[in-house]
Amino acid sequence: MNIYQSVLGKFSAKYRVNVKEVFDGIYDMEYVMVKFDSPKIHDNFPKQYKIGSDLDIYTTPEFVYKIKNKILEVNLNKKLKAKIIQSDKNIRIRYQFCNISNLLFDINIYDQENNTFWHDSIKKHRLLKGIKTPEMKYELVVRAKTYIENTNKKYHLSFIKEHKNEIDFNLMNKQGINQSFLTQFKIK
Repeated sequence: MNIYQSVLGKFSAKYRVNVKEVFDGIYDMEYVMVKFDSPKIHDNFPKQYKIGSDLDIYTTPEFVYKIKNKILEVNLNKKLKAKIIQSDKNIRIRYQFCNISNLLFDINIYDQENNTFWHDSIKKHRLLKGIKTPEMKYELVVRAKTYIENTNKKYHLSFIKEHKNEIDFNLMNKQGINQSFLTQFKIK
């Protein structure tokens, strides 16, 4: 990040999306937010967030547009510009100030017919600070897949090690997590 981006990033901190209001507004909808405690998430989340944060949400086709609309509705009269990038599998709403990312909502749509993993993750959620997150065994699968895709994200590996007693090895195997990756977490 150059100095120009850094200054704009600090300036855009004055303009915030009310994330708590977003999650309060979608509470009755079917979704989960994953990677709740990654380094980019503020300790006082959802009341505060770090500039440039990404919020990864998984939902069903039935709720994706309702969630999208609630996110946009909460920010209607703010100075942040919403850039929307949409595909068959997700909708990304990037709030930005002078083309610098302030906050990104990444709403992922799972295939209900062929994906019991996300169905179960949403149905068997837990609440953290009023936000639906997957039970730990599902969260650990998400972290493992994310780390395998990008080994620079060491905080996901640390998270898995911290919660290794909660790993469901059968679920990991069903989700295609390589057995050699899992052996480092086997409890002797």
